[in-house]
Amino acid sequence: DREQTLVMDASTRAYSPGDDAIAAASALSERFQLDSRTSGGRGGFFSRVASSVKRSPGGTSSGASSPASPPAGGSGRGMTMADALSVDGALTTSLLRLTSDQTNKSVKLHALLVVLVSDTDDVTGETFAAGVQKIAKEVIKREELADEMYLQIIRATRSAASDRGRRKAWELVRVIAALFAPSRDFIGFVSEYINEVAARGSSDIQPLARSALQTMKRTSKSAMRRHEPTAEEIIAFARGEKLRVVITFLDGTFEDLPYDMSTTAKEAVVALATSINLQNYSTFSLFTVRKFFGKVAPLIKEGLLSEEHHELGDVSFLSDALGDIRAMKTESTPSKATSMQTGLLFKKRMFRDADETIDETTFVLLSYVQAKHDFMMGNYPISRDDAALLAALQVQAEEGPRLGEDQAALGLVLAKYLPRTMCNTRPTKEWTEHIAGQHASIRGLSGDEARQALLRMIRSLPYGNSAFFRAKRVDDPIGLLPGKLMIGVNKRGVHFFRETPMEYLYTADLRDIMQFGSAPHAIFFKMRVSGALHVFQFETSDGENICMALQTHINDVMMKKMADKKAAMMAVEAVTPSKKPVSSSSDAELANASNKAFANQTKRGDIDASDAQKEIKTLNEKLANMRNERAELRAQLDQANEAFHEANDRLESERASKADIVDTIQMLERQLKESKEAAIASDNATTDKLDDLTAIQLKELRDELAIETERARSTEAQTHELQQQVVVLEQKLKRAEAAHAEELKETAEQNGADISEWQNKLHEADSRAGELEAEIRALRLEYEEQKAMVTKEMLDELEQLREMKNTFEGQQATARELMAGQTQK
Repeated sequence: DREQTLVMDASTRAYSPGDDAIAAASALSERFQLDSRTSGGRGGFFSRVASSVKRSPGGTSSGASSPASPPAGGSGRGMTMADALSVDGALTTSLLRLTSDQTNKSVKLHALLVVLVSDTDDVTGETFAAGVQKIAKEVIKREELADEMYLQIIRATRSAASDRGRRKAWELVRVIAALFAPSRDFIGFVSEYINEVAARGSSDIQPLARSALQTMKRTSKSAMRRHEPTAEEIIAFARGEKLRVVITFLDGTFEDLPYDMSTTAKEAVVALATSINLQNYSTFSLFTVRKFFGKVAPLIKEGLLSEEHHELGDVSFLSDALGDIRAMKTESTPSKATSMQTGLLFKKRMFRDADETIDETTFVLLSYVQAKHDFMMGNYPISRDDAALLAALQVQAEEGPRLGEDQAALGLVLAKYLPRTMCNTRPTKEWTEHIAGQHASIRGLSGDEARQALLRMIRSLPYGNSAFFRAKRVDDPIGLLPGKLMIGVNKRGVHFFRETPMEYLYTADLRDIMQFGSAPHAIFFKMRVSGALHVFQFETSDGENICMALQTHINDVMMKKMADKKAAMMAVEAVTPSKKPVSSSSDAELANASNKAFANQTKRGDIDASDAQKEIKTLNEKLANMRNERAELRAQLDQANEAFHEANDRLESERASKADIVDTIQMLERQLKESKEAAIASDNATTDKLDDLTAIQLKELRDELAIETERARSTEAQTHELQQQVVVLEQKLKRAEAAHAEELKETAEQNGADISEWQNKLHEADSRAGELEAEIRALRLEYEEQKAMVTKEMLDELEQLREMKNTFEGQQATARELMAGQTQK
């Protein structure tokens, strides 16, 4: 039997690079179809085999048996994992245990792979690219084939008949590594195999293996591809060349960026930020953009109707984004659109609190351009005054004071600084006059100051600096929202708008959003509206991005609160000595001042009134400072209590969610048990299907329960920390109040006589002031009476003049009638 002889020969061959990795991965043998015996029949792996085992890549004979294959144990020995990955021949079945459909596809792909790595026939670049596209297309449809293709290409590297065929196989390994990565079960083995060849293989293979390993490490951090690469991308990558792609910005400028088919969106963002000298790029991302153009006004032939932005995500391939753009060109367009533009866009995916502290020129410029773009697209419903001021700031930032002074020139470019929907609400002349009036007050600002002022004004809006997403209402329990709407997310909460025209509807603050989550095409919010909790559901393709933005802002708010409280506590501890209360230093100064005042009094015998008044004023200021410190401590205590209650509310919500999940799991377990008992007498296939479905549901719910449990634990930890902070603040407040009362008592005993004397003088001054106020009120009353009298006289005189006017008009009418009668006669 030729296959049996071949297996026995394989067990005694010399070491080849990769044998150690195969031997270490023996646990994966159960995933192979090793039960297919080497009987030479149709059930075996191969339809034909070579007469002898070919040497593996870069292998050198060492005289030792391979550690990957144990010695033959006789003619009945079965095939091992090492045999399956080393023996040459055409496959009639898959190497791994797959379904029948996946097995058929793997056999067809193996035939294609044999053509690509053939050492006898040369394939053209177009043929090579077409074959790689076919492999990528099938693996994208059936992700289970990824491991199979890696094992087949490893087999090809070990069974190549010549150095030329081996090199072509490793070139294909590098291309396959750029297309997709193995699953988590096989990535360790594949990495170890390639690493071993890169370290111990032949000199011509080592560079290819190292390149393949680096490429696979990058690919393993990315998601599965959505589109197969183009032939141009595959050929360029195989030759080690870079292609160029144009990335646009919101102001119409662009940047030419090099890429290959393994470049991810995150890598492209880093490269683009480096090329434009942008250091703070953590909040920026790449988007696919589709713009629709059509007739927007009777006198305007074509203008921008609308545009759609979709974030790529850090783990997406740049070639997938280009594939999305190609697919966009075949999709339907709105009825009013006459043309469409597509491309890649670089912009901020969200505005965060930390942006206010960044003064980097490029960062501020890109933020300004994006804020202006959102305003020009009509995303911010604002008043005419605010719109005119924003337009004036744009004019000052981009054109300087010259254009603001020339109203005629400003009217010609008005659409450049105002949204089209607002331009149509009033005549151009009124807008230009309004903008020019607003511009007069900011004419002295520089360009950078005008841009910063615009950003501050946008930031001050309740929904300013929001990320906007289109959505459709699915479930609205109180009938609050329309069918189609826009959802805006910023640091203040979630904002809802009517889509066309953009109209503000409602805001849910971050503290009112108790729970949220997303599915591939949906999102829900459990939020408090008018004091009651309601669940709202929406249909959108951006659910994950909305949840990510919302969670980021919640984390920012919580971190800011914790940082503020920590800073306040550190400041209090820095000011407060370990054994004395907060106000001890100020009270010591107060005691010293009092002692000095009494010493001066004994020397002089009497205190000058003005000096004593200054002393009392100083003492009052010290007392006010002490009261302010106590008020600050109380404010910190109130903030800690508020944060504690918020954390407690979230903890209760998480506990309720956890209880719901536990109930659901128990119900599903009961259903599973009942289904198993009922299915004993029924068809076994139905039982297996039900078990699999219920097991999947149980696994998902258990995962969700683990997440909720971890979230509840973190919330409990935060609650415990807040409770400790509340206790510490309460203790500090009590110590401060006690020390304050004690030192006030001491001060009062020491300065009681002097203070009582000056209090009497103060009472006398107050009484004198009261008398003066009474005189002023009397004078004011007299003035009001005289004013009322004069007003009454003037009104009487006006009434008399009106009566005289009416009498005169009556006389004139009578005279006209008499003259008309005489004329007729």
